[in-house]
Amino acid sequence: MFIFKTMVKSLELEENYFSKHFTEEKDVLQGRFILYPPCPTPDKVFGLKAHSDRSEITLLLQDPGVEGLRVLNDGKRCMVPVIAEALFINLGKR
Repeated sequence: MFIFKTMVKSLELEENYFSKHFTEEKDVLQGRFILYPPCPTPDKVFGLKAHSDRSEITLLLQDPGVEGLRVLNDGKRCMVPVIAEALFINLGKR
């Protein structure tokens, strides 16, 4: 909720613009921290198949040495540029 409140302020939106979509009764906050080790055969890897995250918000700290993250925007998959030491925040609907 802290991230939503901060985004609302910076975007000059109404206070509950994001939080109104969440209620304590039905929503669960879950955190996963995943660190993938270097691949021993990167020339043989094609990456993950297209998928959707199961949450409304995903925070991702990208590895500057690994490109390839794509997001679905207006029906098209778009490449996400890697910015060192920056969080990529993806907002979406379940």
